[in-house]
Amino acid sequence: MPLVPPNLNLSLIHSTSSQILYSALSGQSNQYSKQFGSSSASIDTESLEEKKQHAKQLGQNLPGNDNQGNELTQDDPNQEKEKSKQPTKIATPAPTNQKILILQTNFLTHVTRLLNRQQLQELEIVDIFYLDALNDIQLPPLKKQQKKKKNTDQVTQEATPPSTQAPPYQNIYFICQPDLRLLKHVLDLVHKLREKERSEKRPSKIRLFLYIVPRITFIVKKVLSESEYGLNDIVLRELPIDLLSLDSDLLSMELNGCYKQCHLDGDFSSLYFVARSIMKLQSIYGVIPHVRAKGDHSVAITKMIQRMQRLAGSEKLDMPSSIHSLILLDRAVDLITPFRTQLNYEGLIDEVFGIENGLFEPRFKPCIPSGKKMVVLDFADRIFDEIRNFNIGFVGSRLKERAKQIGAWMNKKDSLRNATVSEIANYTRLLPQISEDKTNLEMHINIVQKLTSIISEREFRKRMESEQDAMTLSSRDRDSCLKYVEECIFKQEPLSKVLRILCLVSIVNNGLSVKKYQNLRSEILQSYGIEVSIALNNLHEMGLFTYYDSPTVRDINWKQIKSTFDLIHEAITDEFDLHQLFGSYAPLSVKLISTMASSGLQPSLSLLPGAQAQHDQKAKMRTNDKVCLVYFIGGVTRAEMSAIRCLNLQRGAEEPLYVIATTNVINGYDFVRPAFSGDQLKRDLQTMSAGEFHV
Repeated sequence: MPLVPPNLNLSLIHSTSSQILYSALSGQSNQYSKQFGSSSASIDTESLEEKKQHAKQLGQNLPGNDNQGNELTQDDPNQEKEKSKQPTKIATPAPTNQKILILQTNFLTHVTRLLNRQQLQELEIVDIFYLDALNDIQLPPLKKQQKKKKNTDQVTQEATPPSTQAPPYQNIYFICQPDLRLLKHVLDLVHKLREKERSEKRPSKIRLFLYIVPRITFIVKKVLSESEYGLNDIVLRELPIDLLSLDSDLLSMELNGCYKQCHLDGDFSSLYFVARSIMKLQSIYGVIPHVRAKGDHSVAITKMIQRMQRLAGSEKLDMPSSIHSLILLDRAVDLITPFRTQLNYEGLIDEVFGIENGLFEPRFKPCIPSGKKMVVLDFADRIFDEIRNFNIGFVGSRLKERAKQIGAWMNKKDSLRNATVSEIANYTRLLPQISEDKTNLEMHINIVQKLTSIISEREFRKRMESEQDAMTLSSRDRDSCLKYVEECIFKQEPLSKVLRILCLVSIVNNGLSVKKYQNLRSEILQSYGIEVSIALNNLHEMGLFTYYDSPTVRDINWKQIKSTFDLIHEAITDEFDLHQLFGSYAPLSVKLISTMASSGLQPSLSLLPGAQAQHDQKAKMRTNDKVCLVYFIGGVTRAEMSAIRCLNLQRGAEEPLYVIATTNVINGYDFVRPAFSGDQLKRDLQTMSAGEFHV
C-alpha cells in the first residue's frame, strides 16, 4: 500500500486540474489563464465580430467576457421598434450551447476522472470521440421548417421561407498535445467539416476550439498559420494541465513519446513542460530545498527551474515547503529496465493484457463477477493495493490470507443476535466495504489464476530465459538469446516484441557486431516488409538498436555497473526484495535513486551516461518528514514504481518517503512503438490484440 505523506496532499493537483478543465470548457479561458499562468488569453484567435455573432446566436453572455455579453443582451428601444414591425413567427426552441469533445485517446479517462457526470451535464457535453480513431465528423441534421398556413393569426401573409433552419448551435472542442501528427489530423477533420457545411448550404458554422495540452508550441502556431483552415477558423487556446494525479503517490504528465521527441526529433519542448510542472508544484507545496539531477536532460531542466525562479521572484514562492528534495532522472541513464519483463502483479497485468490510463480490460472469462467491462486499477481497490507491488509468486499467499479475513468477517452476522447496538451499527457501517472487498478478491483470484497459467507456458519461460541470457555478457548466452529472436522473426511475432529484446541485447553489449546487425536487419525486412526500415532507422538513431562503433551507440560498462549497484540476485525469498520485481534483476534506476537520496552525487554515478548536478537553496520546511519527489524524464514502468513503494515500506527513521512524478507510465512495448510509422503501429497493435497475451 502506498504511503502518503500527511502534509503532501496530491488531491490538490487533482482539484486544480479539474478547475482548469471546467473553466476551459465553460468558456472562461481568461479566468484560468490568469490564475494558472497560461498565455491563452493572448492566443485566442476568434475575432470580436465572430464573438458578437455567436453571442447573438447563443442568446447569452460571451464566454470568458461578461461585460461584452451584457452589452449585447441589453434592451435597445430602436431594436424594439424594429421588432414590432416584423411579422409574428412561429416560436422556436432557444438555441443551446451543446458541446462535442474530440480528445486524444489517452485523455478520455482523465476527463472522466476530472469531471463528474453532473459537471459534464452542466457543460452541455453531448458526445465524446477519440481523435485518433475519428475519420469524419457527423454534422447534426438540419431541422425541417414548418410550412406557414394562410389566413391564421399565427403568421403573416409572406413568402414561404427555406425548408431548413439552423440546427441547435454546437461547439466542437478538440483537445490534444502539441503533436504534429495529431495537428494534421485535426486540420483534416476541420477541412471535411467545412466542406460539408458549404455543400449543404448551412446557414451557420459550428464553432471550433483547439485546446493544446499543456502549452502551445511554435510548431502548433506554424502548422495552423499555414493551413487553409487554421487560425482564422479555429479558436486556439492552451489547457495548462501539467500533472495529473493517477494514484495516491503518483503524478504524471501523460506525455507519450517524449523520449523519441528529445532523442530523435530534436523537440525538447517536453523538458520545458516538466520545468513548468515543477514550478507549479512549488507554488502549491513550497520551494524544494534540495535538487539532484542525473542525465543531460535532467540537468537542463534544473537550469530552467533556477531561471524561472529568478523571474518569478522569491515573494511568490515564499512558503513553508512540504517536499524536502527532488531527484530528476533521465530515462537515458537506465535504458535496460524498460525492456525487461515486469513480474510484479500490476506490471505483469500491463505486460500481458495492457493497462491504459489506469484501466484494465479483461479479455478472458471468468474475470469480473460484477460484469464490468473495464476495471480501474488504483489504491481505491484495497485488494489490488495490497498485492500490486509484489512478484506474482508471492501474491497467492496474500490473497489466501485476505480470503480468510473476509470470510471471518462475513460470518460475524451469525453472532449479531446477542450483540450490542453499537456493535451492530459498526458491522452495518463496514459491511459495504467488506462486500466490495469480497467482489474484488474474487476478481483478482481469477486474474492471478490466468496470469499463473500464462507464465507457466513454454513461450513465456523462453522469453524470460532469453532476457537473462541477454544480460550475462557471455557470447554463448548472447547467441542463444539472438537465436530466440530469430525464431520470433520467422514466426512473425509482433514486431514490438522482437525489437524490444533486440534493444535489450544491443544496450547491454554496446551494440552488436556489424555482420550480426545487418543479418538481423535483413531478416526483419524480409519477414515484416520494407516499410519496417523506418522503425529500424529510428531505433538506431536513438541508440537503442545499433552496432559496435556506431556514432549513436551508448557506451556503458555493464559488468561494472551490475556489480557496483548489486543488480543481479538469483535466489529470492523476501517479497520486499527489489530483485523479485523483474525476476533476479533489481531496477538500476531505483538503485540510483536510493543512492542519490541517501548520499548525494557519489562517484559511482559517473559509471552511467549523462551529466549530473546538485542545487541547494534555503527553504523553510513545513514538518520534519523527509519527502523526496522522484521525477522520471522519459517514462517509468509499473515495476519501478513498485520498487520505490517497497523502499517506502521498509524505510528507516532517517530515510525519505518517496513520491513519484513522471512524464508518462510505460512498458517495453510503449518504448519502441513511437519509432514506428503510423501504418506499422496499427498493424503491431492489431497483431498484439489478436493474440491472447502480449508476451
